[in-house]
Amino acid sequence: SFLKSYTYKMSCYNCQYANIEKRLGDITIGDFWGVPYFYPHFYSKKGVSEIIINSQKGKELFETSANNFEILPITLEQAKYQNSNLTKPTKMPERRKTIYDQMDKIPLNDYMKSLLPGKKDLFIGWVKSIVPQSLKVWVKSKTFRK
Repeated sequence: SFLKSYTYKMSCYNCQYANIEKRLGDITIGDFWGVPYFYPHFYSKKGVSEIIINSQKGKELFETSANNFEILPITLEQAKYQNSNLTKPTKMPERRKTIYDQMDKIPLNDYMKSLLPGKKDLFIGWVKSIVPQSLKVWVKSKTFRK
């Protein structure tokens, strides 16, 4: 439910920092969801991080520790691909408006059946879990449109 944006805090749907221009920190670190599209050979089940340098101080800090990491350069467009929160806040799903209403009022099983991802979502998740990762990476590497 978290990955489908159902259970975010209300402020996440109106986040003033979900854009590339107003980064307050010197460095932004996040998940590089686009790695299979740009560097399929670099994909890892453990995840791949992206680092965006936002200031001169951030650049200096990054350069002092860069030799501790395996680094591949990416463009800002590549960083934004599959990571829409770098350009805008998450759109609040309709389900979010009611997902907490019944949490303490009905049994957990009933709650999960009525408000959390359904059987179709679970089936899709199961299918994704049995498809070999190498096939997923190959398909994703062929689907990005420049």
